[in-house]
Amino acid sequence: MGEDSTELLDRLASSLADRYRVTRLLGQGGMATVYLADDLRHSRVVAVKVLRPELTEGVGSERFLREINTSARLNHPHILPLLDSGNAGELLFYVMPFVEGESLRDRLKRDGRLSLDDATRVIAQIADGLGYAHRTGIVHRDIKPENILLSSGHAVITDFGIARALDQAAASNLTRTGTATGTPYYMSPEQWDSAPNIDGRSDQYALGCMAYEMLIGQRPYAAPTNMALMLQHLTAPIPSVSAERDEVPEHMNVAIATAMAKMPEDRFATSDAFAAALRSPTATVPVRTTPVAPAAERKLPRIQPRIFQGAGLALVLLIAAYAGYRVKKNSGPSGPTRLVVLPFQNQGPSSEAYFADGVSDEITTRLASVSSLEVISRTSAVQYRGTTKSLKQIGDELDVDYLIEGTVRWSGSNPTQSSVKVTCRLIRVSDGNVLLPYDTTAALNDVFAIQAGIAQQVTEKLSIALLQPERRRLATQPTDDIEAYRNYLQGNAAYERSWARPDVESALAFYQKAVDLDQNFALAWAKLGRTHAWMNQLRYDLTEDRLVKSKAAADRAVALDPGLSEAHLALGLYWYWGLDNYDQAMGELTRAGALEPS
Repeated sequence: MGEDSTELLDRLASSLADRYRVTRLLGQGGMATVYLADDLRHSRVVAVKVLRPELTEGVGSERFLREINTSARLNHPHILPLLDSGNAGELLFYVMPFVEGESLRDRLKRDGRLSLDDATRVIAQIADGLGYAHRTGIVHRDIKPENILLSSGHAVITDFGIARALDQAAASNLTRTGTATGTPYYMSPEQWDSAPNIDGRSDQYALGCMAYEMLIGQRPYAAPTNMALMLQHLTAPIPSVSAERDEVPEHMNVAIATAMAKMPEDRFATSDAFAAALRSPTATVPVRTTPVAPAAERKLPRIQPRIFQGAGLALVLLIAAYAGYRVKKNSGPSGPTRLVVLPFQNQGPSSEAYFADGVSDEITTRLASVSSLEVISRTSAVQYRGTTKSLKQIGDELDVDYLIEGTVRWSGSNPTQSSVKVTCRLIRVSDGNVLLPYDTTAALNDVFAIQAGIAQQVTEKLSIALLQPERRRLATQPTDDIEAYRNYLQGNAAYERSWARPDVESALAFYQKAVDLDQNFALAWAKLGRTHAWMNQLRYDLTEDRLVKSKAAADRAVALDPGLSEAHLALGLYWYWGLDNYDQAMGELTRAGALEPS
């Protein structure tokens, strides 16, 4: 437990001492930190969940507590009840029963996928709980494996009302309409669109995504960035379960595809109807208008339109082509060598995890610029962080020829006196042989040379002949200022962590600090411009000043490096998100796509 968590535990324990004896940390999620506690009044063990302090700052506490208490009336065997909530020492908390067992996420991490019978039973129990809640007018909005607890074969939904409470409290406090609360892997298209009237069919979509994951062992959509993931949910064909697992009967495949339909009206009317269709081949299924990927085309990154027309559709296709579909190229048996860079393990303080992520991400980016390599996206790789699966299992699941794994330890009190130790191994999946053992300790300022050196040695070990532009890209150094680079990496970590306003604003602050330290850091300027535009797109700040900042940062990035694809992407998103100027946006995004390594 880090120092911040210890302080939070002490603060919570002191504030709740008359009602609960808080004993230890249970876990941390995107919205809350969870503690085990004894309920002193009722002699029972409970889980006390505390909203992250940075989220607390962005919502109105009274409105949040009022909204969360609407879920207290839910009484169903497959819904974990809300026992208590309040504000303790400026910490917003809520209390639920402690459930012995594991989360569905833990089960999937351990087993990979579920049997057909187990998956059908769990889905039916979740659907039963959702159906009850929906009939009372309450939508969960954040259905995901982490929010499903399994105990003695019994599934219960947790955190009911939390996402809605955050939505409503934030809307009241920020005087805005709509926000993309949820977990990107499971968010429905209407959530991505920030639709104002989300209903139970949004939860059904998330349950359909979870059903796919339970049966296949991986999520239905993956992309290297949240933006690319959004486009997959909005426009990509619905994946076929039976194409990936032959034993899945067609009626289950159709039921899951129906639950995952892009348009709410194409889904089942209720979650109960979805569960019934999973169990019975004769159940009624709505007529679907969204396409399902045929078995032969399941792995192609093909895009189909949902609601976009004309210039808007063309623009979506351009963004999709840039934002992630290009990372994993479509290849035949004799195509490029397939490789994945797994998340490097941070061996230093937990507060420096962003730096280890930055090292592995940068190696991924450099290797992705090599035309004869097919590099799996970061989003697909990050699911294996902390996994107990063997490298052979991971390689087989990702269908890659080689894996790179590594560790990073950063030591020192300041950048000028710090050192970084990096180890990594290039492993051939077929036989487990280590082709490249790499181990070096160098000054922190040499981290760029380390990243370039690893990428260069990997291509040499794989006997890849590099073109001159590829050699230049492998050796590129984005900045000469290591402190600016650290802030840039922290900005990336905040940007990818969530779309909550505190995280987006944190990303902005880090990117701003990076460019303050190095006025010539083009990539940081590009990310700064894009994130200002993102603040507008998320409706966190609709002022003219926000768009002026977006345009100025993007223009600065283009001026510094006209050949930087990220700079033209930022400018394109300014025109698209900020001004709805499709012609200008398409011009910049076309340039971004042309400049991105293929």
